[in-house]
Amino acid sequence: MHDPAQGCTYTAQEIACYQAPFRQQCSPNQNVAGWWACEGQRNRYFTRFFCPDLQCSLMPSSKDEQYLADHHKEENGVHMFKLPDVFEQDESGEWALKDGKWVTG
Repeated sequence: MHDPAQGCTYTAQEIACYQAPFRQQCSPNQNVAGWWACEGQRNRYFTRFFCPDLQCSLMPSSKDEQYLADHHKEENGVHMFKLPDVFEQDESGEWALKDGKWVTG
């Protein structure tokens, strides 16, 4: 960026463009995906520009609470999260939705 005075404006525009596909295509958890996309980009530019008014928003909904209940857990002191469900092809060539795997972060 060659115009530091406009850094916050450019950052806000870049964040809006970057998070848009997540908010539209990551259904049914687009709010969560959009927030993570925004927060990742906001932190990327945090050390370059001081933009105190630039904040990421997660519109609260019952879906968000249910998502956290279904996709986050702690086992033996280890935080785990569940990856999204995926379609996999079986031996006969049929596609089926499979549960996402649990991973540590």
